[in-house]
Amino acid sequence: MPTGPAPRAAGGLGRWARLRLEPAGKLIALGPAWAVLCGAIASGRLGDGWHDLLTLLLALLLAEPLLGGLWRVVVESPWEAWANTSPNGEQRLALPPLPYTAPGSPSARLTAWLSAWLARLSTASGAQLAQAVGELVGLAILALAVAIVLGRPIVALLLVALAIAVVQAIGQRRGWLGTTIWPAIFDLGLAWLIGEGAFRELRLPGSGASLAVAGLYTIAYAGGIALSRGDLWRGLAAFAGAQGLVIVLLIALQRPLYAGAVGLLLLPPLLLASWLGRADGRGTWFLQRTQLFWLLGMLVAALAIR
Repeated sequence: MPTGPAPRAAGGLGRWARLRLEPAGKLIALGPAWAVLCGAIASGRLGDGWHDLLTLLLALLLAEPLLGGLWRVVVESPWEAWANTSPNGEQRLALPPLPYTAPGSPSARLTAWLSAWLARLSTASGAQLAQAVGELVGLAILALAVAIVLGRPIVALLLVALAIAVVQAIGQRRGWLGTTIWPAIFDLGLAWLIGEGAFRELRLPGSGASLAVAGLYTIAYAGGIALSRGDLWRGLAAFAGAQGLVIVLLIALQRPLYAGAVGLLLLPPLLLASWLGRADGRGTWFLQRTQLFWLLGMLVAALAIR
């Protein structure tokens, strides 16, 4: 897992930004990209023309490397460690006071604050902080540009994604509960909505079935994250239970053949679940061996509701 840019020598700020675009999905291969494709299929508007292909490629670009890079910078960067670094005596910088500045005045305090931050940025950790901020700004600008091309609903989803990343970053540092669901929403739920919203307007009742399926597979994804963290039986309950509810939903929507196909694809994971307690205790092996069935089931569900 990335932990931020490599250390830089003290004494210079270096480059402000070194953009690193990374796939967002770490739990299941092709997770966000696959969710974008399934959302596009569920919209019922995905054709074979060049315009639709370009739209799909832009949605994939946004959901995978751009949002993946933003998640890495916001969630995985040690912001507090960088920001709390204090310069030593040799690295302190002093800005010249503003004209007619009296000691203790607001302008004097502002000058002292800026001097302290410049000194902090001159350290190795400060250079890393400046680089992370520059990378964050660069990725956000690129993501916003792509979202604007895809439409205003995608811009709104981008803002939601940034808010979720901030909540996750704060939550995992403070030990809040519920930090399993936010990565699932970020990686899968929002990716599905980006794929669908790029081709049609997201509103009820037209998108009701699609939103329900996306929500259930997001819960299944959260269960997979819990499995990977060692919460075996609770994770399995969410992982398999949510997919079972997808089958129930497809039956209610009078899609029995598709429901049967999803049920058959859910059978191998259920059979493998009996070996969960005998493995390495984290469920990673279970996810590696069942992800193909999980991804195919999501595709079948998208085809059923398109």
